[in-house]
Amino acid sequence: MNTDNMDSGRRKLMTAALVTGTASALGVGPAQSAALPDSGKGAAAQPGGAAFALHSEYAFTISITLGDLYWVKPTTQGSTRGAVYVTSGTIEGPAVRGIVIPQSGGDWPLVRPDGVIDFDARYLLRTDDGVVIYMQNRGFRWGSPEVMAAMARHEPVPPGSYYMRTSPKFDAPEGRYAWMSKHVFVGIGEKTPKGNAIHYFKIL
Repeated sequence: MNTDNMDSGRRKLMTAALVTGTASALGVGPAQSAALPDSGKGAAAQPGGAAFALHSEYAFTISITLGDLYWVKPTTQGSTRGAVYVTSGTIEGPAVRGIVIPQSGGDWPLVRPDGVIDFDARYLLRTDDGVVIYMQNRGFRWGSPEVMAAMARHEPVPPGSYYMRTSPKFDAPEGRYAWMSKHVFVGIGEKTPKGNAIHYFKIL
């Protein structure tokens, strides 16, 4: 089995785990955050009780392949700006399936002086029934210097060894996919050697 097939099989297994609530066993979710350096979080009483409890459900996974990466460095703000276009991709979920339209956009990440990568991605999706949807995605990726260096070399690393979270917004036409424009989503990212796969949850 080649590497691409192994990556595809692993993503399908992870997606199934996310749907069935067993993601922590694969190093995603609570187990992932536990493996990261202390981010200053602490226990706190939840205001409002159950009425304000956060609930979510798995929505879809977007997997993309990225092209050549270009750098502007250093910028006048002292950071490093990247630019990389999407060459292919898929969206797969219970209520939506389709592709990422090749060369319809990309990511313009900012690498901050503290090593955190600040994503700013924009591209188009096309569903299996021909509907075009605009997507804008912001988020962060960070980890130890060793793990970040390995990912920069396109080497596989355990998903629990770094933080990668995103929050997208969608412009979808009225009709079957209007729900994508009416909800907040949170994505749990998985860096792959040729791009990434992000598993999205709809906040209810």
